[in-house]
Amino acid sequence: QNADDAMGNKNNSLGEIGSKGLGFKSILEVSNEAEIYSDVYNFKFSKKINNNLLEQNNIEPCSITFRIPHSIHPDEKIRSLQRKYTTVIKLKIDNETSLKIAEELEKFDKRILLFVQNIKKLDIAIFENQKTYKIKGSKKPLDETILTLSESYNDLNIINRWQRWSTIWANKNESEQKQSISIALPLDEEGKVQPTEIQENLYVYFETKIKIYCRALIHCSFETSADRNNIIKREEASDIDKEICKNVFSKIKTILNLIPPESAIQAFNLKNLNSYSDLE
Repeated sequence: QNADDAMGNKNNSLGEIGSKGLGFKSILEVSNEAEIYSDVYNFKFSKKINNNLLEQNNIEPCSITFRIPHSIHPDEKIRSLQRKYTTVIKLKIDNETSLKIAEELEKFDKRILLFVQNIKKLDIAIFENQKTYKIKGSKKPLDETILTLSESYNDLNIINRWQRWSTIWANKNESEQKQSISIALPLDEEGKVQPTEIQENLYVYFETKIKIYCRALIHCSFETSADRNNIIKREEASDIDKEICKNVFSKIKTILNLIPPESAIQAFNLKNLNSYSDLE
């Protein structure tokens, strides 16, 4: 999510999560040594090197990692990557952590690309096995956007088409902070809207653990817990959460009038509702 926001138009991204950086310190969760190669700037951060320097100067070691950059030179592998990418980041990770990361990446949910605004392609290589995910389709208009989501690996190319309805707005009390909701439904071979195969969890860009009992993908820009599994209330800005709920219910009502009745009933669990007002 941070990377997606940071890739956006800087003139229009004020208030978005990644507009002021990528949250780089989060890598401390997996590594205490990071190398950065970007244009003519090549340097590394290392807790071990920092502590050795502190000890040499009779200063007690501490948990400082990102305050002292150390000059480095790119090897041939890094130089080959620099020919393809503007910035390359290399992390030193122990075997146990590496296996945990690989396990998480194996479970990567490609459907999050339906809700991002700027990322169009994502390559994930796990121990030489590479998968490429692509999202194609017009980002405007936001409503009734048809998106093609593809996954390629080995000689396979899996393609799915989705229809997405979205709303993005600035809260009246926090105009610099953008909020968004999106609803996505798969399309069959004839281009007709279908429900998803199972009842889904709520998305806040990434999937949470909150069951919504709908066979549709629904993203809402709620605040989340640190593990991103649950949402937390904005105690001092509850009007933002209320506005998000109002907009998602309004969007569902709009979709109900646009898609086939059978798909609507299955996608939004309407058989358990007496009227539109029950959605709220």
